[in-house]
Amino acid sequence: MRGHSGRGLNGVVGVLRGDFERLVRRAFDPVLTPHGFSLSPQLPAEVVFGRRAVAVYEATPRDFVQRFPTWSRHWSFEEPLELGCVDVWVKADLATNDVLAEWEGLGIRHLAEMAGVTGDERVVEPPSLEEALAREADLCRRVLSLHAGT
Repeated sequence: MRGHSGRGLNGVVGVLRGDFERLVRRAFDPVLTPHGFSLSPQLPAEVVFGRRAVAVYEATPRDFVQRFPTWSRHWSFEEPLELGCVDVWVKADLATNDVLAEWEGLGIRHLAEMAGVTGDERVVEPPSLEEALAREADLCRRVLSLHAGT
């Protein structure tokens, strides 16, 4: 990877946006793209994220409503065109490698808890950024599998 990932020289934390998006794609594309989401790359890719890095996936509201009717009722998408898109934000704290995915502002961990889905109990402290992204993506996969087409 070009640039710094995690704690770099002199304790500086950072990663190039393009590098972070590549790591996110590796973990989340297999989970999200089959459900109509695509990464919305932000330019320029050479920007260095400081302590916090973000990437966003988007799906059209109409597609989301068809694939996830129970969630669309939860968010009251009465007219799918009211929203420009449905977002999944992937956020990372590069100092701790804590990763959080949010669906329209609701954390996937909260949605998993509501659905009775537990996280990965095999905790490696501290996880690498790649491991943390993979865990969060897997949690997304398990929650999506419960809601798709219901």
